[in-house]
Amino acid sequence: METTKTGHDSLINRARLRRYALDVGAQRHHRFTRVGGEFIDKADAQLRTWARDYIQRLPSVGKTIR
Repeated sequence: METTKTGHDSLINRARLRRYALDVGAQRHHRFTRVGGEFIDKADAQLRTWARDYIQRLPSVGKTIR
């Protein structure tokens, strides 16, 4: 796993996220041709926040995260 600026291992596949972002960006009138590292870091942080919040809201019964 790659380490981000914050020192955490990345939870995302950087190459696939970059490709997806460029595909989405290609649908705009002004096409994007590059993806900055800051975008990747923000996406990773958002995923971490979403997963933590989701898990904390689950009932404390059972063993499976659904």
